[in-house]
Amino acid sequence: MNRRIRKKKAKQQQEMIDNFVAALVELKEAIDAAEREYWRKWAEESTRQFAETILRQCERRYGRKEELQQPTT
Repeated sequence: MNRRIRKKKAKQQQEMIDNFVAALVELKEAIDAAEREYWRKWAEESTRQFAETILRQCERRYGRKEELQQPTT
């Protein structure tokens, strides 16, 4: 009887460990996905800010964008 109980408890413990490991793997994947999304948004925002800064500098130096693009007709 004791052997059967110990075997059952060991099996339950192993199942709990396996479930815990699976939950940790899912959590790690979710964290990784959130981190990738954060850096993607950061890169988009940085690129946008960089482009706006360059455009402002060009506008100060060469005039407004509309003045630069003269109609060719």
